[in-house]
Amino acid sequence: MEKIENFLTDEKEIKGLSFSGDKISSADFSRFDICYTVFEGCCFEGCTFESSSFVDVTFRSCLFAMCDFENGFFKDCKFIDSKADGCGFNSALFKNTGFSDCCLKYANFNGSGWKNSRVDSCNMGEAILSECKISKSVFENNILDGVDFFKTPLKGVDFSNSSIKGIILSDGLSELRGVKVNALQAVELARLMGLEIVD
Repeated sequence: MEKIENFLTDEKEIKGLSFSGDKISSADFSRFDICYTVFEGCCFEGCTFESSSFVDVTFRSCLFAMCDFENGFFKDCKFIDSKADGCGFNSALFKNTGFSDCCLKYANFNGSGWKNSRVDSCNMGEAILSECKISKSVFENNILDGVDFFKTPLKGVDFSNSSIKGIILSDGLSELRGVKVNALQAVELARLMGLEIVD
């Protein structure tokens, strides 16, 4: 089985490999091309993946602590049962990428783009998804309490089976135009607009 640290070279490429149980800290993977690769049960601490490209990569049961994925590109990737609390995904682009059963609390996705992607059964409590572009993507059965959606148009996004208590929006609440919610959520959001609900 290959070891991740063996690929910290000037070639900056990891292709067609599998890693299991590796632990690595303070490593610089910036501007790497990583494709057709599986990481299982790996732990990354204080690593930077800035401006790296991930194509057909699976992260299963992995832990990311204080890692930076700023300006990263993700296509056909899967994050499964993984944890990336507080990590930075600023200005990252996600295409045909999925997060399932992951913990992404306090993660920063400011300015990120989501196209044909899916977030399912994840805890994104108090994460930052401000000024994002979301297109043809699904958010299902998630905890989104306290998430910052400032200046992120949510038209077409269905939050009806997710928890969205205390989400952060702009004063005009323009982010909510065209969003799909259930009846109870509609009552909560109406209060944000200053409406009084009468039985």
